[in-house]
Amino acid sequence: MAPATVILEMEVHCNGCARKIEKTIKKISGVALATASLGSPGTVVVHGTADAAAIQARLKAKIKRDVAIVSITAGAVEPPQQAPPAAAPPQQAAPPAAPPHQYGGDYRQHGSGNSFRYPPSYFSDENPSGCSIQ
Repeated sequence: MAPATVILEMEVHCNGCARKIEKTIKKISGVALATASLGSPGTVVVHGTADAAAIQARLKAKIKRDVAIVSITAGAVEPPQQAPPAAAPPQQAAPPAAPPHQYGGDYRQHGSGNSFRYPPSYFSDENPSGCSIQ
C-alpha cells in the first residue's frame, strides 16, 4: 500500500487527550507520524500506510469518542518536516558581585558575625506542637 495522509476529526479537549490519541495511533502498524491538534472538533493527521478504517476503529475502541474521516490523500506524501528550534535569546550578563567588606573579603560569606543560636524548644511547655510525653 502506498503512503497516505489521513485526516480525522474528533474531540480533543487537552494536551493529555492529544498525547493519548497520538500514542494510540502510533501503536498501529504502518503509521509513520501522528499529530493531534486541540479543539472541538479537533483534527488528527496521520501519515503512513495504515488503513483509515483501521485507524478510525482503533480510536473509537480505545478513546471511546466519535471519529470521522475527513479526507484521505493517497500518494507519496512525506510527513512535514519540523522546523528547527528557534535560537535561544542571548543570556544577560550576571549582576556584578557585591563589593567586598571594608575589612576584606565578601561580607556575605561570613554572615552577620553573630553565630550563636538558641536551641529549638521541642520540649517546652510554650510549644503546642512539641512533644507531649514529658
